[in-house]
Amino acid sequence: MSGKLSRFFLELKRRNVYRAATVYAITSWIIIEVAATVFPYLGLPEWLVTAIIVFILMGFPVVLVLSWIYEMGPKGIIRTDSEEAEENPLPAGKKKPFTSTTAIVVLSMLLVAQFVYFGFIRKNNTRVLPDKVINERVAVAPFNNFTGEVNLDAFGLMASEWITSGLRELDVQTSSPETMRKSRDNVGILPGNPENKISLFELTGAKFVVTGSYYPIADQIQVSSRIESTETGDIIYDFPTLSGPLDQKENLIGEIREKIKGYWAVKEADDLAIFSPPKYEAYQALMECYGNSDYYGHLKSLSLDSTFMLARVYIYHSSMLWGRDSVHEATRRYIKDHWDACTEFERNYFNFVENTKAHRYEAAARALDKNIRLDPLDLYSIHESAHFWLGINRPEEAAKRYEPLFDQYDVFKERLNGNIYRNYFDALNRLNRSMEVLELVLGFEAEDFQRMHSGSRSQLVRSLLKLGDYKQLELVLNLFRESGIEMDYIRHAFNYNELFPDVTDNIFANGLMERLDSYRDPEESWSYGIGTTFLMYNYRSKAFAFYVLKKYEQAAEILLDLRLIDWDNYFSEEEFNKWYMKIWVEGLLGAVYARQGKEGKAQAQLEVLESLHQEDPKAMSRLWQGEVPYYQARIYAILGDPDLAVEHLRKSMAEGRMSEHSNFVQDWDLTGLKDYPPYQELLNIKK
Repeated sequence: MSGKLSRFFLELKRRNVYRAATVYAITSWIIIEVAATVFPYLGLPEWLVTAIIVFILMGFPVVLVLSWIYEMGPKGIIRTDSEEAEENPLPAGKKKPFTSTTAIVVLSMLLVAQFVYFGFIRKNNTRVLPDKVINERVAVAPFNNFTGEVNLDAFGLMASEWITSGLRELDVQTSSPETMRKSRDNVGILPGNPENKISLFELTGAKFVVTGSYYPIADQIQVSSRIESTETGDIIYDFPTLSGPLDQKENLIGEIREKIKGYWAVKEADDLAIFSPPKYEAYQALMECYGNSDYYGHLKSLSLDSTFMLARVYIYHSSMLWGRDSVHEATRRYIKDHWDACTEFERNYFNFVENTKAHRYEAAARALDKNIRLDPLDLYSIHESAHFWLGINRPEEAAKRYEPLFDQYDVFKERLNGNIYRNYFDALNRLNRSMEVLELVLGFEAEDFQRMHSGSRSQLVRSLLKLGDYKQLELVLNLFRESGIEMDYIRHAFNYNELFPDVTDNIFANGLMERLDSYRDPEESWSYGIGTTFLMYNYRSKAFAFYVLKKYEQAAEILLDLRLIDWDNYFSEEEFNKWYMKIWVEGLLGAVYARQGKEGKAQAQLEVLESLHQEDPKAMSRLWQGEVPYYQARIYAILGDPDLAVEHLRKSMAEGRMSEHSNFVQDWDLTGLKDYPPYQELLNIKK
């Protein structure tokens, strides 16, 4: 067997199959390299390169077969005859004509020349940036406005946003534009500076930053840009200065992106010119939005430029939050039809909304995690992802995402909002790590407490209550008073009731009683509407204050009067649907009757809620979903029927409500379920 195999390989060699394969491989390599490099500069489509590769691969076995059957001889291409070749070898002294050996040598020289040209000469001619820049994280700072025109500030923000998206198309890791907008004053600060200010490197982990400035020259605008080291301040590279008419600012941004793409040269075939920046006015409108829930702000931006994909993805989210069904569906169709025009960030954000709408909350959180991988210090993505993990009662996942921010608290504190404090403290409390909350806040100053909002401070108070550290609690409350922070006694008293349901004397009761006149029902305020519509805990309501104080007669009296309110004409904001106001009134009234032991009236309220359930607006937003069965579950839990309570909690979750902050795990009305196994099992369900 081995002899036959040996003769077979000798026959391959004699028939020049090896040489044919080598020549074909080298020639193919050169053709592919030249096509991949030259075609983009000739404006030829990328699919041509793919077609060439497929054709070459298909031709390889054909060449091998032909080289076995035929050979090149003095008479041209002839069929190979093994016996004739053995009987009539070439004379020993006769020189062979041009053979495949010569071809191999020539093609090898061409291959080396190709590597030299494309790897060194052309690379130097196009002045590609060094690998140390390509392989590191890069930040893109908002460009500095030296025009003297305040209304041109948005151009600098717009440039950073679109340069960032361009670099991400080239697989360059960048810091999020949102982070850079908040960090624009830190760009020139170096690590270890004598003034102990926070550097851009510490904030973003980016070793390099793209900076730029723009200024007027006659009726034109001139833009310069460069790359600098965030560790040493050295200028790595100065990009060519660009200029153009003031009314064509968007074209300048497109040119900047193309220049930067050319010098980065991560993907030679990428043509970023096909990604057009939005109209200046549309981008400026987006920058004026107060957040990703600003439906009307996103709508305005999109009305100025219907192709602005980032604004469209945001409106896909905000239209879901505010129940704008027709806009939401139209936006979805547009995004799906223009999927190739979306950046990776926009696609991930779209998938986050899709999964949220379908109640796939864990998948929604993971979609946001992909944007965190694009920028590990993007505060918005971190917060939204952690909030969703907390919402499905996975506090360990939420805490893990917040920990990098609080481990470097001095670096990030000025950029943290109240929701981040609240959710991080909430996660630690759920994990029985309340001591970590205390250790963190012991180093806080007055402005740190002011930076939190009432929900955050409530979670801090909750931590101290869980620890039983009343001495430290008094110190914290005194600090709140001295700092002019309004005491949110209604939240603190609610927490106390939930943590210590069997204690009759609530330590916050006196403070709440003294402030009863500050609460009223009804109240045409955003907080009152949000509390009743979204949160189901109205911290501006006097009825709810009486409920927390266990003064049920007074609470019932107010709620019965609220039944008479014409909710259709009470709120000017159209978001506060009268159905949700009715559900809040009837649900809280049912809990009041249950607390009073009036089982008949409580059962009647359960039936009222069920009748209202038939009119459910079926909103897309999870914050508007599952309200009726949730109120029913609270009433059943107070009445001492855990089976029906858990059954209705399951219904609530099936309709879309998450077990998020203030719901399920921290609800005074559900304390009777805490040790009930089916309830614990329900909380561990993964969506």
